[in-house]
Amino acid sequence: IRAFHLNGSKVERGSLRDRHEHYHSGFIGVDALRSLFHSGCFKNTPGIAETPGEDADRAADIRMILGREE
Repeated sequence: IRAFHLNGSKVERGSLRDRHEHYHSGFIGVDALRSLFHSGCFKNTPGIAETPGEDADRAADIRMILGREE
């Protein structure tokens, strides 16, 4: 894997739709996303926050995954 993107989901698994949501919202949940992010599988792999909103919203989502909520 050369890169990955991370987002919450507005729709349930198996819906065959890709509807991005903030990490703390939707059907995946922040705990599952945090677990995947911190698993080490992607340690040296670039990632993209694909959540709705502006850059400041995505930065807040990234801080949440890192455990640095403000």
